[in-house]
Amino acid sequence: MIDKYAKYNKIYTDGSICNNIRGCALIVGEEIFRFKLPQYFSIFSCELFAIEKGLDLIEEQKIKKAIICTDSKSAIDALKNPANHDEDVQRCQSKLSKISLSMEIIIAWIPAHQEIHGNETADLNAKQATTDGIDLSTSLPTSVNDLKKYIKKHIQDEWNKR
Repeated sequence: MIDKYAKYNKIYTDGSICNNIRGCALIVGEEIFRFKLPQYFSIFSCELFAIEKGLDLIEEQKIKKAIICTDSKSAIDALKNPANHDEDVQRCQSKLSKISLSMEIIIAWIPAHQEIHGNETADLNAKQATTDGIDLSTSLPTSVNDLKKYIKKHIQDEWNKR
């Protein structure tokens, strides 16, 4: 699949949760971008944020042909769904629509842990981002969906302690 897009700039993305700390990474050629994310982010939000940062990078660097490679089927499915009501998904869809007017952007699923170099590098760096990424853990808003999930899990954990 990657050979089919040889003339595209490849951006590998991944999100991670390690020791209850969230992070994500983007790999663009030899460049690595790591971000430490808020504690309320779900793994879905970590993955989606990485894709969104990839879109931002494409726009900032005026990359005319790019393929964002992710191992998150759920993020891709959400982005494909025009009826999705998640505010983070809608923001990402809006960015994708806007930049797709002047640039050729593909978001492609690639399997995790299959020794695809860019994906393995993104995976490793997403884990590393939880400890030494650019710290966005207190500056990003948390979506209503993530906050609801966090509260529900916290209540369930407290209930199970009894």
